[in-house]
Amino acid sequence: MVQLIRMLVVLKIVEGRNNQKIYKKLRSIKTDSEDGIKLAYKDIGQSLKRQIFADLDSPDKTGRLYIIFKDSQRFLHQASAPGEPPATLFGGLKASINPHTNASDTMSLSAGNENTVKYAKRLELGDAKIAPRPYLKKAIDDQEKEIFKYFTQWLCARLGKFNNET
Repeated sequence: MVQLIRMLVVLKIVEGRNNQKIYKKLRSIKTDSEDGIKLAYKDIGQSLKRQIFADLDSPDKTGRLYIIFKDSQRFLHQASAPGEPPATLFGGLKASINPHTNASDTMSLSAGNENTVKYAKRLELGDAKIAPRPYLKKAIDDQEKEIFKYFTQWLCARLGKFNNET
């Protein structure tokens, strides 16, 4: 990102000197860099979402067992213990997981909202009554190497053509 900022400064200097060939090439590198970052964010968001789904659906929960009644039937539900990602019961939390890419330098990952899945933040961070059951932070920590790989992959793919031209 620092290199991109430096490149923008050089771009302004070159623009002022009216060297159109270098200006166009630098502008193209800037655009391709931004496109590469957007593509990386998209892949990162989907990868994090897959990781969260796998964690929520994992049968390796060690919390309490509950008998749940749904549609006139009983079934056994294994809850998560503190520190484990939450166990999926009805799927509301899982359905609320949503990665957003707003610009070339902004990506967010959200779960729940104040109207539907009010407990999403409470599960992630915990409060006075419930210990944290992190699922967003865990996915980000688990995917750290993948996140770097996506940035490298997309930036190299988008900028690789400039290495061949020079």
